[in-house]
Amino acid sequence: MNSDPPTITSESEQVVESQPVRNDNSPQYWQMAFKGTPTAIFVPPYIRFLQGQVALRKAKNFLEVSRTVAASGFPPLSDVLQSLDGSPESRQAQVSFETLFSAALFVNLISEVEHFFVSCAATAIRLYPGKVGSETFRLSDVLASSSTDELVERAADRALQALMYEKPADYLSGLCEIVSIDKKHLLDIWPNFVEMKARRDLGVHNNWVANEIYLRKLKEISFATPPSIGLRLIPDFAYLEASIKTCDHLVGQMANLMAKKWLPLPGDVASTAEGKQKSSSSESNSAG
Repeated sequence: MNSDPPTITSESEQVVESQPVRNDNSPQYWQMAFKGTPTAIFVPPYIRFLQGQVALRKAKNFLEVSRTVAASGFPPLSDVLQSLDGSPESRQAQVSFETLFSAALFVNLISEVEHFFVSCAATAIRLYPGKVGSETFRLSDVLASSSTDELVERAADRALQALMYEKPADYLSGLCEIVSIDKKHLLDIWPNFVEMKARRDLGVHNNWVANEIYLRKLKEISFATPPSIGLRLIPDFAYLEASIKTCDHLVGQMANLMAKKWLPLPGDVASTAEGKQKSSSSESNSAG
């Protein structure tokens, strides 16, 4: 299909400005397409998440295949992988390049899930500012703002910042309340994500070594078998694969719940129309 934007000319060769190029693969395109509608709450963020998952799996599979080919007797590739194992980054982390690469993909995975949460919540607040609740602004802030929308943006930023620092259970409750879904459908998988998020924080702040902060977060979700303080918890490929499946399940379930909330199914539409028709018929009979 030709992706060039159409150009319309008249006999006087005046060019009429064309619409932006359609790109169905771009989350930004869908953000504009659904702007101002409830669909914008979850569709563009979900598209971005899925695209990120595809890229992550490609990167993971590439290294796995490379290892397999090198082990089967392909010296050039084997030499490259051995040199990576001896890279300054691998030596500093005291792990193989494969594990180091797996840890980097894991950090990116958790960041993408968090981006999905924040994007959905931010759009929901912009569409329905009442979800923020009461928010106080100084008179100088009100006078300095260019519009009510600017104040809504500030209130949304404050609400999201506050949400990010909530305890795991309160974070889930607050997030589900903002996007209007029932958290009970996520309770079985949420503890696994909390552990993953806490482990990501270990990697960013404590070289993957379990500490009291990590154990406290696990205690808040009643994690069954917490590790000992001082144990190194750098993700390997097996843990990464399990984490990918967990995040796919969590984000997919949330997207489905939001779809049921904001996108009535054909059956629901039919039922609503049938109900309205019966109601109208009843009122007509009463009037008669």
